[in-house]
Amino acid sequence: ESNMSLFLGILAAFFFSTTFILNRKMGIEGGYWLWSAILRHFFIFIFFFIWLGIKKEIKPVIKEIKLNVGAWFLWGNVGFTVFYSFICFASQFGPSWLIACLWQMTILAGILLTPFTSDSKKIPVKQVLYAVLIFAGVILVQFSGEKEINIRDILLTMIPMIISTAAYPLGNRKMLQICGDHLSTVQRIFGMILCTMPTWILLSVIAYFKRGYPSAGQLGGALIVAVFAGIIGTTLFFKATKLAGGDHKKLAAVESTQAAELIFALTGEIFLLHGSFPSIIGFAGIMIIIAGIVMLNFRA
Repeated sequence: ESNMSLFLGILAAFFFSTTFILNRKMGIEGGYWLWSAILRHFFIFIFFFIWLGIKKEIKPVIKEIKLNVGAWFLWGNVGFTVFYSFICFASQFGPSWLIACLWQMTILAGILLTPFTSDSKKIPVKQVLYAVLIFAGVILVQFSGEKEINIRDILLTMIPMIISTAAYPLGNRKMLQICGDHLSTVQRIFGMILCTMPTWILLSVIAYFKRGYPSAGQLGGALIVAVFAGIIGTTLFFKATKLAGGDHKKLAAVESTQAAELIFALTGEIFLLHGSFPSIIGFAGIMIIIAGIVMLNFRA
């Protein structure tokens, strides 16, 4: 189960990487960042509603939500609304490789959140050391892309990403604690999105009055992100975390596989956005990240 959870985590990273590339592409083409976040979740909701409706598995989700409505609403919005809205916002100011780099902070955030999301009240020091090594590689890779970014853009990229990288593992782990084995991975994702729909509807009204309707290109881009990252990637990742169970070391290892998104994002930017190849320093950073992942997984 440990090896399977890691494999699913890496596979999820591949599909997640489309988020960084396509969000940046939509931003460059003038798409409003809030519509990118809203449309992704609307599409995911529709797909999962149809899928679970056909399988007649919606009622158990509703029943589970009714047992703890407040927690579902809170952690659903933390894990999805806060996480993804801030990623889309940051994509307006930073290139996809930088967003992918900063996203690796989920590894460190996941470890530091251990006392708040598991029975263990101690932060696993060894795990932190490996995560710091991975993060050192992340810093190096940042030298492989654009170098002339002003302070304003750096802050408008980094601050939202710091919030996003803390929100995602926090929301995910809290929902794992609440659901346990009562729901399948797909049911849990659907339940979280269902509880965030009032928020997305409110945000869609705001988006309309600020920028009007989204373009056809943004609709198409958001649909691809929804299928690849929102449905396939999220399902694979949540399945991986479920296989890891309540073992915080295994959970940290699964979350660390998301560093592979950086490699996928760099590759995607080169071919889709015509970005430049990483410098020697950038390649060194990638090697450090891979080494950190291997050591973290081995120890887990």
